Amino acid sequence: SVRKQLDLKRTLFIFASKSGGTIEPSSHFKYFWSLVKKAGVKNPGNNFMAVTDAGTGLEKLATEKKFRRVFINPSDIGGRFSALSCFGMVPAALCGADIKKLLERAVDTATLCKNREITENPGALLGAMMAQLALQGRDKLTLVLPEKLKYFGLWVEQLVAESTGKEGKGIIPVCLEPLMEPDKYQADRFFVQVRFEGFTSAAEEASLAAVRKAGHPVYTITIKDQYDLGAEFFRWEAATAAAGALLEINPFDQPNVQEAKLLTMRVLAQYAEKGRKPPAKPDFSADRVAVYASRALKGADKGIASYDDVFWSVFSALGEKEYIGLLAYLPNNPKVEAGLVKLRESLTRYTSSACTLAYGPRYLHSSGQLHKGGPDKAFFIILTNQAKKDIVIPGE
Repeated sequence: SVRKQLDLKRTLFIFASKSGGTIEPSSHFKYFWSLVKKAGVKNPGNNFMAVTDAGTGLEKLATEKKFRRVFINPSDIGGRFSALSCFGMVPAALCGADIKKLLERAVDTATLCKNREITENPGALLGAMMAQLALQGRDKLTLVLPEKLKYFGLWVEQLVAESTGKEGKGIIPVCLEPLMEPDKYQADRFFVQVRFEGFTSAAEEASLAAVRKAGHPVYTITIKDQYDLGAEFFRWEAATAAAGALLEINPFDQPNVQEAKLLTMRVLAQYAEKGRKPPAKPDFSADRVAVYASRALKGADKGIASYDDVFWSVFSALGEKEYIGLLAYLPNNPKVEAGLVKLRESLTRYTSSACTLAYGPRYLHSSGQLHKGGPDKAFFIILTNQAKKDIVIPGE
């Protein structure tokens, strides 16, 4: 679907990968490189730039293929802490953002984050609240953002989930969720609202006042304009590191994401060698859907024989303060999105449990670490479909 929107001869592709070996961007590169060459571009390297660490396979590839430009990032910055480095700033500059202004706001906040008085230190204060409330059982960090900044929530989701979800601990970020009536929330929420100075939504303020009155903690961050995103990137990075320290985990590693990458490579190697495995038998199937239940679920229930059983198994297996992870390996288009949003809202309203929504394989590199290494308090619904028209990736 992206291919259909592009004039290949006039498209600049940014291959951004810290390690240079992550399978998704590598596959994207092989696919688009072959198309640019087929389109008759004389020097296809001119249509590509790279952002990576020093000494990676990607740096070597970019040199060999004569990429237009290679940006080498400082290698001591973790992937999800990279918004203010070349990984975030190169695309921002190409979008026309004033990156000097963005970085000046970040530097101002970095200076405040050196303050030893916690109420004057925006990163330490937010991090202390996140960790303390999580330790008290309020581990669903619920973001309330203005429409203009709604996708900032997905960045916070990866930062917080991948940094804190390990060793059976973790803070569960909930983003892009509409505000509901206070009785639809369990006592496991911590709301963080970000709003623009001088712009308030009466409906949002009334909803948050009701939520606050019902006993849920609400913290409000007011920003001047979109350039304060620079400040927010730093605030949230510092807060996440501080929360990790208080939870007594290392916020800078992602052991289970790495493990999943290696397992995926192994499965693909077996597939290349032996071909596709025969499909598993579903626990329930109808004209347009097949349902597969995990062993843990079948042990907790008598089995799945109808649509009702599918949903009853979800509701009966959920414990107090547990959450639902809706994980969709589906096309990210408006029609699918609308259906998923509706399903998510129904699940939240019916169970009063937090329900997160993420697309695969993207979530494997963000909240996937939390799902695998974090607290054992989630019910996962994985939605897949058969691709109508699969694409060939050269050399794979």
